[in-house]
Amino acid sequence: MRSFISYFMKKTIKTKKSLTTNSNKDASKGINKETKAPFKKDVNKTSLDKGLKAKVITSNSQSNVSGKQNAKFAFFYLLSLAALVFFTVSSGMIIFEIINKHIIDIFESNTFSSEPLKFALSALLVAVPVYYWSARQIYKDLASGKIAKDSEVRKWFTYLIILISSLVTLGWFIGLINSFFNGELTLKFILKFLTIVIIAGLAFSFYLYDIKREKTLGDDKVVKIYFWSSLALAIIIFVSGLLIVESPREARNRRVDEMVINNFYSLEGNIEAYYNNNGKLPENLKVIKGEYNLPEEVFVNPQTKEEFIYSIVNQKEYKLCNNFLSDNRTNKTYYPDNKLHDSGYQCLNSRVNVYNKNDLKD
Repeated sequence: MRSFISYFMKKTIKTKKSLTTNSNKDASKGINKETKAPFKKDVNKTSLDKGLKAKVITSNSQSNVSGKQNAKFAFFYLLSLAALVFFTVSSGMIIFEIINKHIIDIFESNTFSSEPLKFALSALLVAVPVYYWSARQIYKDLASGKIAKDSEVRKWFTYLIILISSLVTLGWFIGLINSFFNGELTLKFILKFLTIVIIAGLAFSFYLYDIKREKTLGDDKVVKIYFWSSLALAIIIFVSGLLIVESPREARNRRVDEMVINNFYSLEGNIEAYYNNNGKLPENLKVIKGEYNLPEEVFVNPQTKEEFIYSIVNQKEYKLCNNFLSDNRTNKTYYPDNKLHDSGYQCLNSRVNVYNKNDLKD
């Protein structure tokens, strides 16, 4: 009896172990233990997870591309803004100097000067290519659809350009009206006023048209007309300025002559001091050179190294002579009458000022 019970219990335990092992195997294989059929996976849930992951990856990549594109567009808009300011301001300066050149005024602040004209020509020469290159990049991307018509970057920076242009125009008008109140000729005022109106009108009308137009895809005839007409106007202004500005050689000669005049002033001060100390003019320039220990550069032309010629006219008057390279008579505003000269060999008369009470009378 005991052997039978022992045999039965061993059989039962062995059967349970076999069933457990088979159940685990079925589960690992994905088989339903009741129907012996494979388990069905949740296909819809798996597809949804994959779709969400793909959308997140696509959204992130599009966001990165959009950020890079916006930064590029902002760069071109800001570059075109800076170039436009130099473009318009330098154009106005050139026209103003042309007006000053041909309409003579007695006021120093309104006379023709080559220095602002040179700066304006330099600025125009650099700003125009930069402006048209940056603008071309903008409108090429706009026509191809890379910049959307209602893009925030386009709207913000276009209105920023209009704002800065408005401020520059206001500054121009304020300065011009101030000059008029200070007595500037009416004809000059009218011509300069029209210059500002035309330049500002072209800039404002173009950008207002650009921001309000309905279609931006493809080529726009109005934009092309603005571009080509403004480019032609810039070339005309630049060439007109070149016709009246001094050449680099003339500018160098003028600067050499200015150094000569400065040396003359230095010699005159020492000759005057010698006269007031000694009651007479020095016999020659070597006397004041030894008396006041002046450097050699004061006594010679800085370019040719020729010594200045000194001669006595009367008891208090003398003259200094030099070979001048330019004519400064057109710059009367900057030089007194006794320092005006033509090009070539010229002698400039001077008279000592007496500050010694015991000085000899004429």
